Amino acid sequence: WDGGVNDDILLEEASKKIVELHSESQKFNVTIMTVDNHASDGFLSPRCETNKLNPQIAKVIKCTNRFISKFIKNLEKEGVFENTVLVIMGDHNFMGTIGDQGFGTREIYFNYYGDLSNSSKLYKNKLNHFDVFPTIIQLALGAKLPTAHLGYNIFNSQLNVSTKIESY
Repeated sequence: WDGGVNDDILLEEASKKIVELHSESQKFNVTIMTVDNHASDGFLSPRCETNKLNPQIAKVIKCTNRFISKFIKNLEKEGVFENTVLVIMGDHNFMGTIGDQGFGTREIYFNYYGDLSNSSKLYKNKLNHFDVFPTIIQLALGAKLPTAHLGYNIFNSQLNVSTKIESY
């Protein structure tokens, strides 16, 4: 993973591209993959302020969170979220030296943001990679597929899930 573009630069460039594509008033998809938080120690951007957190992965997480916040605030300022949904997800559970290891589970971090997603009510608060496709189809296109391939739409009220949640 080392040797690539740090997350702060990647998010700045992605923000510029999203604003450009949004101004063209056509449907678009931008997919990026950040790597600074990759275990075991992460990769600290040279533009991160040094702080007293330890281990290094904690510094990286704090720094990346700050850059993601800046990324979202810039897109808000540009009015992108009036018709765009931002999805943030992990490719696997956290595997570093802090927090719950989560080994053996197939659940992944998944969150979303944008005006189009505000009217969706979650009926399943944990998802796996199979659930991403039908869930994204509803978030991005408004099509309510209860299932697709091996996955379940987490907004499907017909899910047989014991825990319902009001917001994510």
